[in-house]
Amino acid sequence: MQNNLPDMTYAEKIEIRDIKHGRIINFLADFEVFTTIAVVALMIEISKSNSRRALEQLVKSGLLITEDHFIDGHRVKIYGITHHGLVASGAEADTPYFERGKVKSHYIQHKLETQRVRIIAEKIGADFKPERKIRLQSRGLKKIPDGMASIYLHDPNILGSKLFIECERECKSFKRLSVVHKNYLDAMENDLVADSVLYLYPQKILNGAIKLHRSLPDSECPDRDNLADKRPYRFMFGTLENFPNDIQFADGTAVQFTRPVPDGFD
Repeated sequence: MQNNLPDMTYAEKIEIRDIKHGRIINFLADFEVFTTIAVVALMIEISKSNSRRALEQLVKSGLLITEDHFIDGHRVKIYGITHHGLVASGAEADTPYFERGKVKSHYIQHKLETQRVRIIAEKIGADFKPERKIRLQSRGLKKIPDGMASIYLHDPNILGSKLFIECERECKSFKRLSVVHKNYLDAMENDLVADSVLYLYPQKILNGAIKLHRSLPDSECPDRDNLADKRPYRFMFGTLENFPNDIQFADGTAVQFTRPVPDGFD
């Protein structure tokens, strides 16, 4: 989106500003709660300086508040939506708002990675639901993913469009991953909540993580033997850095994304 166009009227500039501000507020009001300059710049496709300006304007309006954190030795300013911001967005009454002192610094980087994945997924046509919204609406799940997305995947091996998404900065232990693996299989094959799981790891540990996943024991699937041959295709892997360009199955076969989303895709 271009800025400072000389042939724009003042009213047009204000309209564009309000659209940007609305996108930021609506994003945070959809259970995202807080974010940073870099994430907003990616979402609206503007420079970081313009992103900072927009966020600070929303702070002055009382729709956002800020809090500083130190992560890996660097100061990170996060912008959180206030109760007033939720009201302005028209959010539901049970939607969370930002409260200073409630967010742990070690959680922030993971949250921002998930937001980046959400934004990119939505740009290629996905319908994305964040973790806090899933937790509220899907109380029966034994393992709450970082996100869920309905997205068109052009691959005959994939059973459907609904994905659990896990953004992992580190790989879980074999013991913990075994439990998660079983819980996800139950959710997919018995509860029919989703069709596949997409794990996103840092590029430097992806190969090791896939190797660990391939060593997990396979749980029984009574009366569903017809699904056994599809199980290898229920788990997909990629990198946080390159999503969605390097998605693959555990055997290394590439998964194809179709852009744009076909007409009529739900």
